[in-house]
Amino acid sequence: MGLTIAESAKLTVESAMIIWEKARIPVQRVDSGVRKLQKLYEEYCEMKRYRLAEQESFKVKADLFKADLNELFDISRKDALKTMTNEEDKTFFQMQKEDPSRGSMAGIDRSLANKEACKRSRSDRAVTQNRKCIASFQEVSMTVPSSSAIQPSSTSSSSDDSDDNFQARSTYCRPSQKREKRLIVTKEVASSLDRVNLPDRSAVYVVGAVTQALGVELDEVTLSRNSIHRARVSNRKEFAVAQKETFAPESPLLLHWDSKLLPAIDGSKKLVDRVAILVTGGQMEQLLAVPTIGRGTGEEQCNVPWRTGTSSR
Repeated sequence: MGLTIAESAKLTVESAMIIWEKARIPVQRVDSGVRKLQKLYEEYCEMKRYRLAEQESFKVKADLFKADLNELFDISRKDALKTMTNEEDKTFFQMQKEDPSRGSMAGIDRSLANKEACKRSRSDRAVTQNRKCIASFQEVSMTVPSSSAIQPSSTSSSSDDSDDNFQARSTYCRPSQKREKRLIVTKEVASSLDRVNLPDRSAVYVVGAVTQALGVELDEVTLSRNSIHRARVSNRKEFAVAQKETFAPESPLLLHWDSKLLPAIDGSKKLVDRVAILVTGGQMEQLLAVPTIGRGTGEEQCNVPWRTGTSSR
């Protein structure tokens, strides 16, 4: 269309936001969506450079990139599910994040549209009535002496009605002809990826290659960097909760701590000071936390807020 990449990305994101607003899903700012779309475009340009390569690794990367495009281009806010009030909208949004083919917007919700039209009509009538009352009071004030105390009658507007009956509702239908995708990143797979410390993007290539080697098409499984990241985070949370529930020591415990320089978990090459805090007692040994500290001095180590904001000495 003769536009620059930034202008095209902005136009695309604004067009997508119109659809998201119809589904009543809170979205990010336009500039955030533009940055995300430009990053996807740069990845596409990188893949296009190797489109004629014969190596099997490049073909696997291309297949995984195509599978990634079938996922939802998520431009929702981080707190979207918390701010949404309609349960159907929440269910529809979660289904779209897991597999966009599982649900779709069937059209305009006529019942909801009629309710919103009635609400707007009542609000307009209330505004008109208030204006008439004010104009009438002003006319009376001009004709009646100032000694006469005339108080305007208070009018109650029906516009103060609760909005609970007018919550947005998305309609969707489950297509029966489409098969649901298989979840290939199970708890065991996620634990294995954490065990070998494999990044999410590298894990996509490894799991994708193994999936194809087993004779399974990538279109039949849910596989992307986001799905692997969600599975690993969920698995870690479940493991942490199980550890806390089963941790019930019956003997006195001895507290140990020591600081080490470890690589930062944000992917950068810098090193950070971390304090490993653990307890031992009887035949039990439990790691409690590995928080970061500003400096590796003894005073900093003793004042680490490792649990509920209190110092462990």
